[in-house]
Amino acid sequence: MSKYTREMIIEILKKKESIKGFDLSKSELWELDFSNMDLEGTIFEEANLWECKFNGCNLKGCNFKKAESRGCNFINANCENTDFYKANLSNANFTDANLKNADLRYSILRNAKLNNAIMTGADIENADLTSANWVLANW
Repeated sequence: MSKYTREMIIEILKKKESIKGFDLSKSELWELDFSNMDLEGTIFEEANLWECKFNGCNLKGCNFKKAESRGCNFINANCENTDFYKANLSNANFTDANLKNADLRYSILRNAKLNNAIMTGADIENADLTSANWVLANW
């Protein structure tokens, strides 16, 4: 259980304060909007992030291991060196995102949108890419 409750994070976001580098492991953060925030190094391991928005975020080096991230938007996000190992990213939108050197091993990317994403060096070993769309993705 995270030391930060959903209500605490909502208050921090309302005040436009930084959560960069916070350990939000196992937090219940569904449907929150983190768009355009610098979250570099933040830990979301095993967090419930359904339908969250990370559009335009700096997520470099973040930890999303085993996170429930279904339906999240990562449009134009910097996910370089981000760890998505075994994360559920079904229906996630990574359009125009930078996933350079991201760890996507064993992640679930069913119906995910990876259109025009930068995938150079991304590890997709044993990832479930069923019905994923990666038009113009850069490998």
